[in-house]
Amino acid sequence: MSTDFFCNVIDQATAFGHTSFGLTPITGEVFVDRDLLSKLEYMEDHSGVGLYRFYSNYIQTSEDFHDFLSDVKKLHTLTVSIYGHDEESFKKVTGGSQKQYEHLIQNLSGLLDTYQSPDRQYRVNLTVRTEAGFDYDSWDSDIGRLVKTGKSLGTGLSIMTGQYDNWGGLVDKKELEDLNITLKDDIDHTRDKSGPCSIIFYKTIVMADGRINACACRDTDGTLIIGDLNHQRLEEIYSVNNPHYMDLIENQIQNTYDNVCRYCSHHKTIYVPEPVIYPIKRKNKQISLEEFYRHLNR
Repeated sequence: MSTDFFCNVIDQATAFGHTSFGLTPITGEVFVDRDLLSKLEYMEDHSGVGLYRFYSNYIQTSEDFHDFLSDVKKLHTLTVSIYGHDEESFKKVTGGSQKQYEHLIQNLSGLLDTYQSPDRQYRVNLTVRTEAGFDYDSWDSDIGRLVKTGKSLGTGLSIMTGQYDNWGGLVDKKELEDLNITLKDDIDHTRDKSGPCSIIFYKTIVMADGRINACACRDTDGTLIIGDLNHQRLEEIYSVNNPHYMDLIENQIQNTYDNVCRYCSHHKTIYVPEPVIYPIKRKNKQISLEEFYRHLNR
């Protein structure tokens, strides 16, 4: 996505009432974008942007980004996704190389050096996904020492072992045969679902090509497209007059799901207290489906 197009999307979104933004693609890596810093600087300077956050595997970042971090005011959370607990498990889980592992070590070390600044206003979270049998107390690899250093500096830490999400039925058990990791059920989960998934209300995504997908979490192939900013304005897409969006919601109300949703083990129904539909402006306050429609119809 070009920087001009990105800036236009931010302008439209803030005019519509959005103040917080997630920059993580469904798949891929934010630091692949060579213009990322220009886009972040635009958000930092934009009066309508309250905060932004994103995930990264932190293999492809640069010293320029660490310099940028010294002045950020609106970055809320940077979450570093770490796969494997040492070089061997990193290679097994990611299919990556020794060089990529070394880049991760170098970049994470630089991030933690920057994180020690008493003036920082952002938070770093570290998430580790690795094989079953992992033992934190005896963890003494390069990455383990850095993660423990991060924890001592106040980073968040989440460790998930032995299980992997099926990504809407995309991941097959055969792909995990050589890993000590099990897959969440890849069966049809329709019978376990009731009503719309909350994600299609509060976590839609503008894809790199300008199309808007209703799910920012698991629809890697973009099968839930509800509009295209190359040809439409944002208010036309987030509207009760948009049949693509309204049909998706109505179908899920009737417990009728597209394939990616049928096989997804990440479904979060709106009919339980948490998670819920989030309103545009007041984070963490529950709203009803009727209120959501009224907001779209304003």
